[in-house]
Amino acid sequence: MKSIIYQVTKEKTNIRGFWKDESGKVYIDNIKQKAYSHELKRELFASGELAVFLINSSGLGIIEDKSGSVTVLKNKIIFDCIVLTVKIIKDFLNKYGGITVYKLHTGFRIEAWQ
Repeated sequence: MKSIIYQVTKEKTNIRGFWKDESGKVYIDNIKQKAYSHELKRELFASGELAVFLINSSGLGIIEDKSGSVTVLKNKIIFDCIVLTVKIIKDFLNKYGGITVYKLHTGFRIEAWQ
């Protein structure tokens, strides 16, 4: 498995990132998955990203902020549903703080890391 970095984009995609900050404000981003490179990570930070999320070649979720602080997330939770409701999103955000939602042909897949 190659490392993948999640890049925020203005383009509409079938992947959305939801996250909640410490004040409770919810952010929603369109996401593209790209092959990881140090150069791409530097470009994302240079463009104003405060943190990046990636899945490394060992399958671990990693959050790295602009200062270089790294959080390693070992457990991926997957939840599939046919209908995605606001309640489901709120429940996951309250429990995990951030989720990735994939639009599938048959519904939705939610991934959360801890």
